[in-house]
Amino acid sequence: ACGSFFDCVESEYAMLVRVLYVSRAVGPQTGTVTARILAASEAHNAVHAVSGVLCQGQGLYLQVLEGERAEVNRLYGQILQDRRHQDVQMLSFEEITERRYPNWSMAHVVLQGARAISAPAFSARQRAMSQAVGSRAR
Repeated sequence: ACGSFFDCVESEYAMLVRVLYVSRAVGPQTGTVTARILAASEAHNAVHAVSGVLCQGQGLYLQVLEGERAEVNRLYGQILQDRRHQDVQMLSFEEITERRYPNWSMAHVVLQGARAISAPAFSARQRAMSQAVGSRAR
């Protein structure tokens, strides 16, 4: 039995990786822009078995991507070319044995001030993880 959707599509031989990057937004981070990014991310990531979380605010994007190495590398390459980002910097690239965000094709956290404000649907563990990711951005 599968613990999550991604468990079902990954073989035991797949090399899972996690990438953490930060970038500066080009233009304002409006609700419309964010909604488009999230909709495209969710649709793409569900098909390509990529999971993660997008933190945004104060003119920055901080994102974690998890999945099979080739898929994550390809997606990161697309992000480098995306005109909505500038000054993209990879902060971490690591091989992983399990996902931190297995049930999220793309979760969303809004960064306000010095604290990460999480969506009400986050569990206590998920909220702690989003705050830990948010603390790395400072």
